[in-house]
Amino acid sequence: MDAGVKPNPSIYPVEYTVQTPLNRSKMAVFDIDDTLFDSSQRVTNAIRAGVGPTTPYTGDRKSSDYPKGKKAFMKFFNDPKQFRADSVTPGAVEYVRSLANKGYTIAYCSGRTNTHIDATIEHLKQSGFPVFKNSKGETLVYLKPMRAKTAKFKYDTMRRLQASYTIDYFFDDLHENREVAHSLNVIGVYDLRDRLGVLPNPRRNVPIEEQDSPDYDGVTMLE
Repeated sequence: MDAGVKPNPSIYPVEYTVQTPLNRSKMAVFDIDDTLFDSSQRVTNAIRAGVGPTTPYTGDRKSSDYPKGKKAFMKFFNDPKQFRADSVTPGAVEYVRSLANKGYTIAYCSGRTNTHIDATIEHLKQSGFPVFKNSKGETLVYLKPMRAKTAKFKYDTMRRLQASYTIDYFFDDLHENREVAHSLNVIGVYDLRDRLGVLPNPRRNVPIEEQDSPDYDGVTMLE
């Protein structure tokens, strides 16, 4: 956690909804799963349903670790009904809203597939996160196309956003995605949980180089 940064910034009485078009020059971009929300309960639910991973992640996850295959697990994990199992990262709503009050346009860029865009927007709003539209009336929530590589998708999305905004902040739990932001000269690049001083962080059980391996599916099963 950076010196002088309070874990729970003050929240101001403001409301931002998807119906309110806003256009500001400075922007903060947030990942969703394991950044704004803790998705570990979804993994637990998958295990109880018989589709979750049977062994803790060690960097060499194989399809044999999933009783009914990895696709069955990912289908369960990314089911919008399972989003309700997520808990909001402590202090995340207050932090995002404090940036909005300081004049930042907020965008969300996630590795969730874009078939769940409506459910994701509703999930964000119901959880208290401000949802913005740009000057064209487009909602600033970006989910990747099926089969797209997450890091490449986030790179392309932020590069397009930089045509209209100055991205001052980018928050993501994965090192590979943060490196993408660095490559685009974003100065404030953080793991939000570290920024807010939220412990324990499940990612601590997975070395950075293993998180970025081709086999890593973005989910960590704890011992």
